[in-house]
Amino acid sequence: FDFEAARRDLEAHILLPLQVARNAVGRVRAGGTLLFMGGTGGRATAPGLALISALTAAGPAMTRNLALELAPIRVNLIAAGFVDTPLSAALLGDQLEARREQLRTTLPIRRVVGPADIAALAVHIMANTALTGYQRAIREAIIGQREGQEEPIIGDPIGADGLKEDLEAEMIAYT
Repeated sequence: FDFEAARRDLEAHILLPLQVARNAVGRVRAGGTLLFMGGTGGRATAPGLALISALTAAGPAMTRNLALELAPIRVNLIAAGFVDTPLSAALLGDQLEARREQLRTTLPIRRVVGPADIAALAVHIMANTALTGYQRAIREAIIGQREGQEEPIIGDPIGADGLKEDLEAEMIAYT
């Protein structure tokens, strides 16, 4: 176990957001937004992921608590799964195209989530002043696109299984 790496991860995932939040008081206007970016690694279980899993899973609880502590400043979190970025390419190496193809063939949207999808959700969260303490996990199943339209639909799949056959009919559209 690399304790120096663990300290860096603790700094990046917990202490840095807390420092940003502390410094926001008196600098961010009432109703303004702190929007943190996280991941979905907290859901994964595998050898070697104990610490990063715990740190990632702490993000939603920290967000909810900071929202209460900093009110009326709003605090929200986007926890992105696979997003097709240069970082994804670097991490997956020669497995990148296989992962893209897997997502294209298994996801209802038949494409891979990209940075523009995350940006659209970020704008929505910042513009919707009713949201605070909100965590939105971006898994590829919650972003859709209506045929013939360029704008994405961002919403929550409804139902116990989190994904229905007719995704468009089962989404609450936010945009």
